[in-house]
Amino acid sequence: MKLFYRNQRNNKKDIILLENRGFTLIELPMGICIIGIIILSLYFMFNYSVKVTQIGEEKEEILLNGRYAIEYIKKEIRQSEEIISTSKFGGFNEKFKENFGFVLKINKDNESKYVSYYFKNGSIYRIVSTNTNTKYPYAGSFQGHNKIVENIISIEGSKANFQNDKIVLNLLMGGEWNKNIELKTEVFMRCPTDY
Repeated sequence: MKLFYRNQRNNKKDIILLENRGFTLIELPMGICIIGIIILSLYFMFNYSVKVTQIGEEKEEILLNGRYAIEYIKKEIRQSEEIISTSKFGGFNEKFKENFGFVLKINKDNESKYVSYYFKNGSIYRIVSTNTNTKYPYAGSFQGHNKIVENIISIEGSKANFQNDKIVLNLLMGGEWNKNIELKTEVFMRCPTDY
């Protein structure tokens, strides 16, 4: 009987110990808080890594677009037969207020084309005139308005310096996440000029 009574008493202790193994009212909110802190920290780390990736991709895209625009314009300057001041074209500076200050005469397939560039609404556009009725066509004959590059903030400092036979291209570019990036180059005029 003593043995039976001891076993009963030991079983009751085990039952009492099992009943005391639950969560208390303080442990439950603390556990929820700790899990919440861990989840929030993981979320902020993930969000930060996504933003860093976006910033890097945007900067790379801005640099590639800027280099493309500069190389495109430089290539056409090198192919030109003559570089002419925009003041020689009637109404050009009034119609295309923010231009680079030069027009390129390019001969291709026995046809003369007059090519220029201007800045408007954050983009650089290329315009062409094939009108050869006069020595230099009027500004209204320029058409095309092909967009070369976007994300341009300013072309201030870009100019054609006919006295020193060079063209300065200065593009200030920017995006949503990045600081402004300035790309600047000088191209020497190796063909005849008219200013």
